[in-house]
Amino acid sequence: SENSPHNGEMHPDGDEILYLISGKVRVVFVDGDGEDVDVYPGDGMVIPKGVWHRVDIIEPCQIVYLTPGPNNQFRALD
Repeated sequence: SENSPHNGEMHPDGDEILYLISGKVRVVFVDGDGEDVDVYPGDGMVIPKGVWHRVDIIEPCQIVYLTPGPNNQFRALD
């Protein structure tokens, strides 16, 4: 029901897989690496490794994240 406590994340060890069970989110590509994508229940998405992004909550949701590796990076909120 709340956005992540960071201003973006990046996964250098592999692609991240998202699957939305309920609600609505927007995947924001923070470095202009792609157009933002609204994700609806039943949608899945692959975020390529090395791409900075964040997931903004539009409606309270249930989401499954499959995030590879121990070397994830995060940017602090402004």
